[in-house]
Amino acid sequence: AQMIAKAVELSQNSAESLIVQAGYYFGLQKWVEAENFARKIQSLYGSEEKYWTSLADFFILRNEWEKDRVELERVLQEHKGAVVLRRKLVEAYLALQNETKAEEINEVILKQNPRDALAHLAKGRMLLAKGQLNNALLELNQTKEYQPGSQATVRVKLTGLDGKPFVGSTVLTVYDRSVEYISGGSNVPEIK
Repeated sequence: AQMIAKAVELSQNSAESLIVQAGYYFGLQKWVEAENFARKIQSLYGSEEKYWTSLADFFILRNEWEKDRVELERVLQEHKGAVVLRRKLVEAYLALQNETKAEEINEVILKQNPRDALAHLAKGRMLLAKGQLNNALLELNQTKEYQPGSQATVRVKLTGLDGKPFVGSTVLTVYDRSVEYISGGSNVPEIK
């Protein structure tokens, strides 16, 4: 009852209100009503990226993987470059035991961004499921991301303009570029 009261406080057709109502019916296991609200969210707000998967997410919660797959394929036709949709589609195909299709879509993600840690993780899981432990470990190592303050290893090779190794003194500056986001940009000119 508190959830419905909260939904009524919000604008009746606001995304937040519809999410609360869908959650309320989902909690009561009134699947038809919950799905209707999920469909309404999709129809009213489906053009906004954060709501692209609202109906598909409902199907995931219900373990209705085929419906999830169909919905994700439909939305992907509207938003062809959306990596988040492809990731969810990989999971749907894995749940449906269609590893070939899951691998195919995951490779598209990796082709778009070879450093995509989640795609490497998915590929590692698929290789592990096939018993390819060494290949899986190689993929899983691709998921490493450095956190601020963590140790890293860097290999630097200095060459002159002629391409031959440089002999002499040099200065090297290294910093976490994400700091520029906080500071509003670099205050150091590029060194050449």
